[in-house]
Amino acid sequence: MSEDDSQYGFSQRSNAPRSREDIERQLDEEYPNRPRNHGKSRPFHSLFQELFNPLLDLRNKPKVAVVNRRKVGPDGQSNKSPSERRRDLIERYISRWRREVGPDFFPALRLIIPDKDRERGVYGLKEKIIAKLLIKIMKIDKNSEDGYNLLNWKNPGQTNTSHTAGNFAARCHDALSKRPMRTKVGDMTIDEVNEMLDELSAAPKEEDQLPILAEFYKRMNAEELKWLIQIILKEMKVGATERTFFALWHPDAESLFNVSSNLRRVCWELYDPNVRLDGDEAGVALMQCFQPMLALSKQEPLKKVVEALRPTPEDPKFWIEEKLDGERMQMHMVTDDSHPGGKRFQFWSRKAKDYTYLYGNGFQDPNGALTQSIKNCFRDGVDNIILDGEMITWDPNEKAPVPFGTLKTAALAEQRNPFAQGHRPVFRIFDILLLNGQPLTRYELRDRRKALAASINSAPERFEIHDYVVATKVEEVEDLLRQVVAEASEGLVLKNPRSMYLLDDRSGDWQKVKPEYMEGFGEDLDCVILGGYYGSGKRGGFLSSFLCGLRASRQDLEVASQQQSQSQSQSQSQHQRRKGSTHNLGGKAPPSQRQRHSQAENQSQSQSQSQALVPDSQPAQFEEDGPVENFTTFFKVGGGMTANDYAAIRHATDGKWHRWDSRRPAAADYIDQGDLSKLAEKPDMWIKPSDSVVVQVKAAQVTASTDYGFGYTLRFPRFVRIRRDRDWTTALSVNEFADLRAKAQDREEEKKLEVDQKRKDKRKARAGGYASRKRPLTVAGYNARDVNAAKLPEGPQGNVFEGLTFYIMTECSLPGDRKKSKLELEGLVKANGGRIVQQATPTSDDQDPVICVAARRTVKVASLEKHGQKEIIKPIWIFDCLDQANRDFALGFADQMVVPFEPERHLFFVPEEMKDRFEGNVDEYGDSYARDTSEDELREIMNKMGTVDIEEDEEKRIPDLFGDDFLNTKGFLFHGMVFYFDLDEDGPGKIAREARAAAAAQSMKSNATSMSGEDDEAFAESNSSSRLTTTSLKAIAKFAGAEVLSSEHGMLASVPPKLKSRITHIIAHRASEWSSLRKEVSRWNARKIPRIVTTEWMEVCWEDGTRVDEEAYVGY
Repeated sequence: MSEDDSQYGFSQRSNAPRSREDIERQLDEEYPNRPRNHGKSRPFHSLFQELFNPLLDLRNKPKVAVVNRRKVGPDGQSNKSPSERRRDLIERYISRWRREVGPDFFPALRLIIPDKDRERGVYGLKEKIIAKLLIKIMKIDKNSEDGYNLLNWKNPGQTNTSHTAGNFAARCHDALSKRPMRTKVGDMTIDEVNEMLDELSAAPKEEDQLPILAEFYKRMNAEELKWLIQIILKEMKVGATERTFFALWHPDAESLFNVSSNLRRVCWELYDPNVRLDGDEAGVALMQCFQPMLALSKQEPLKKVVEALRPTPEDPKFWIEEKLDGERMQMHMVTDDSHPGGKRFQFWSRKAKDYTYLYGNGFQDPNGALTQSIKNCFRDGVDNIILDGEMITWDPNEKAPVPFGTLKTAALAEQRNPFAQGHRPVFRIFDILLLNGQPLTRYELRDRRKALAASINSAPERFEIHDYVVATKVEEVEDLLRQVVAEASEGLVLKNPRSMYLLDDRSGDWQKVKPEYMEGFGEDLDCVILGGYYGSGKRGGFLSSFLCGLRASRQDLEVASQQQSQSQSQSQSQHQRRKGSTHNLGGKAPPSQRQRHSQAENQSQSQSQSQALVPDSQPAQFEEDGPVENFTTFFKVGGGMTANDYAAIRHATDGKWHRWDSRRPAAADYIDQGDLSKLAEKPDMWIKPSDSVVVQVKAAQVTASTDYGFGYTLRFPRFVRIRRDRDWTTALSVNEFADLRAKAQDREEEKKLEVDQKRKDKRKARAGGYASRKRPLTVAGYNARDVNAAKLPEGPQGNVFEGLTFYIMTECSLPGDRKKSKLELEGLVKANGGRIVQQATPTSDDQDPVICVAARRTVKVASLEKHGQKEIIKPIWIFDCLDQANRDFALGFADQMVVPFEPERHLFFVPEEMKDRFEGNVDEYGDSYARDTSEDELREIMNKMGTVDIEEDEEKRIPDLFGDDFLNTKGFLFHGMVFYFDLDEDGPGKIAREARAAAAAQSMKSNATSMSGEDDEAFAESNSSSRLTTTSLKAIAKFAGAEVLSSEHGMLASVPPKLKSRITHIIAHRASEWSSLRKEVSRWNARKIPRIVTTEWMEVCWEDGTRVDEEAYVGY
């Protein structure tokens, strides 16, 4: 194959050879202006020697102490930040490629960000298969030390490889470096690597992939192979995201990728950074996958959510749609007479995965699970169209949607027999983006919906337009939310009908709303550990998560297996009767009394089925020879465990673990009645229940699952503690769990009735003329004391402005002590070495430029702006220079330097050609590189930083994407919690302080003569057991995902009732008056009361990096 052919990734995958002319013709037709490289491709090792390794070194570089910054004048530059150095590294590599190779960067970019390359097929290679192939290539025994370490890469090594446990590429490097074919880097080019990777992805079987990997092994050293394996696994982790690479390749690269999901197109159409895309070129196009518009999810009151939709008195309408439990899908259709059936289709998911093979490429596609059924769904005159919607699973027998996880199974079943009455895919359409070549993204949603209705004929239970409700009031959303709770639906999506379609945007024009619950499954579950899984990353080398199960006899499981199919069928039937067709959303009133009575009967029947899962039995099943160790697998847990918890489990089970062997499963005598096929993820180690320990856990909810022997599992289980008072004979059994679940359902029904009654009471109160009183709006930080303000000097205090000339044009209107007249500002400058003039130009040729200062636009200021030759500075720059000089002096730096100008903070006006001159003085959020930032400034900077909203379908996949440890990261520690701090800003709480003051006064009266230094010390220690200030604790809480509430005068009693009902934890010092806090909480009219814990609980959670149980930190 020629170098040009391999450079563009066209390997000969089929048996029929293709000439170079055919390849060139195809490329020219698809990309008529494609760039041509003029030089040979760079070596593969240049990627990690010049790019990957330096980026990792930069990321892993330890932080050093801050040194004095040398400031060289108003526009002086400071040292580069890590992000700037990272950009420099990437820019340097791209520049060298352009210079030595040419304008086409696609061969390199597809190796730098391989997870964004949609053209190359999947390799079908995961860690286990790669390990097997490497063992064959290196000709080592799979039971040898290196063979074992490769196949069990998450496990600790047999000797000195424990540090690489959990890092597969590093494990491979260890094994490869002991027996390399080359010690120095090889001579393979990036083009050659791309060619062989194309062959690897096209190889259908492992025996076809083996010689390709063997060729890599011959031509690469161990480090090259390590990076090659990371490329194959698409797990680069080089310290820079695709956004950074896109931005440095071309300003429009990310925009084009968002509308095309095509890395080749980004490189070939945007090879010249000076040529920008036109507006139409950055829009949607037929048969090009785009990144869809997303809905925003905010934890805000419904009133604010509705206000974000921007209704007006003239047009107050907004739309309400039901949120569907399916997969977001875009469908492209184009008329093509050469295609069987005359229409050609393409389907892509939100993640740009091509699903055309599943849903069909045309009306006559025998594998089309959808297209075969929609031949009459397009109106006459519709030649091409792009639709946006949700692909859901539908049960035609129950006339109801089915949970998301069954979608692909249903589509494959529909392929095999499109006339069967089993589960089938249904496409629900809620938007149209293109019609007959005309993009519609700039049209309002209501106009797009009109075009959709005029273009589509719905096919019931196959191809439907998603319904919506037109609303004008918040109460209408509340009514539908109650319906969502009753029907166990996904939630609602509110849409602004006046909005355009914004690609890859999560704006406020689409808002997700779903019912919120403070806690999940309310019972503590005591389950036995049955297996263990080795962790990866920082938890590599030891068992970091555990498989747990329920105690069950053979009789229990036989009954359960007989009734499970009946129970699931009954559950789905009841789900349909509750949920019904999603068309019920279309303006129907809440259920009548008769309907509610029917629902109650159905729910009662559901509870009976739940209780009937297992017959009544004693806590343990006994036979003549004693208890039987029969356990069924239920869930996997790892969250909430501290280092001490892991150590306690290791100590209690040391020497009792057995390696899991799928060929000779000794565990079958104890787990899942010997049918281990039910367990989807086999543990690395297992333990007999009689040798194990019982752990107490909580979870968000119970869901059906085929991954565990029980048929159900816990969603987001969290470790609470080890139950040392229990063993396997007294652990939770299957029938005991069924009882707990039934009781939990009863409580939920009672809560729903309470909520409905409270709503009725509120409506009656409003009807009686009682109006709720609004609290005055308080803006945080407004009129607050500036803690960084310094007393202004009254005479010459320093030389910070020495050698500089100023023209003060206006007064300073900053609040507090910084509000100065023009005369006072001039005196302040003189007092610190500056010179004052009354004109903008120097009086002599040898004088330095004049610094013009103004805070508002006067005639003189406007005249100076009109000339456009000089920047005008805000007065705050003077105060920033003085503050920084004082701080530097306190640190021992005698030299006083002015700080560089910051564009937004310091520049009142700047000529267009001078703007770039000051951009490098701050980072992308406006944070100065040369000036210490105050707390208020830092808060403003952080408010500018965008937030990342997780889509619900993404949330479901988080454990699969990031592993089981994702909830143990510090940013998720307190996610979903609401904290109230009963503390002074740096001391004990208000209630506790008042009670303690009285007690202390009485104590001092009776013991005044006996107070010693030790007593003073004990009293001071009792005031606060926390090592952190209240400000620090609040900052930690917010960083870890919690919401922090405050109240007027620091009094818990003054918290509004609506906010009280949301509080999950009250944080107080150990010395607080706990009885006073409990007395206050007991007065609340709330369904759930918060936990009252000490500050130590927060500190232990933070230090251990996991959420520990609160019981040990409750104050008494």
